[in-house]
Amino acid sequence: MPSSKLLITVAFASFLPATSRADTPPATEARACCGLTAADADLPLRSDVIESVDPIYRNTRSGRRLLGAEIVYRSGLGLTAERLQAALECQAARGREHPSADSPLAVRWVETHVRSEGDRLRVELTSDRAASANEILERGRRLAAFTRR
Repeated sequence: MPSSKLLITVAFASFLPATSRADTPPATEARACCGLTAADADLPLRSDVIESVDPIYRNTRSGRRLLGAEIVYRSGLGLTAERLQAALECQAARGREHPSADSPLAVRWVETHVRSEGDRLRVELTSDRAASANEILERGRRLAAFTRR
């Protein structure tokens, strides 16, 4: 009988996905943050560089649906859209382990897109999930409000 339990255990274990050490959160963070200075990586969470936070909506047949927030960063940061995108991906990779639990980048299912508009950088933080979209907008507003106190 003990050998049949072992056989069942081995058979069950063969259906489980293999986990790679490369897929652990620290390895993911290291890949996403590679090449960024600490200042660049932390830039998206600095409230003093945020000019505005506005909701992003999508029109649907049933009405408008919130997708998340657009954050406009002040001019003169010395960053390209590509560099800010890398900083955002680094912050998102840090996820819920990030020291700033109030970060809109720590919300599950967040997607980021950066575009340059003149001397300003615009960041879209979106999610197809309603609860995540609401949380992104609220956290973005709290982050920007911190500057205005």
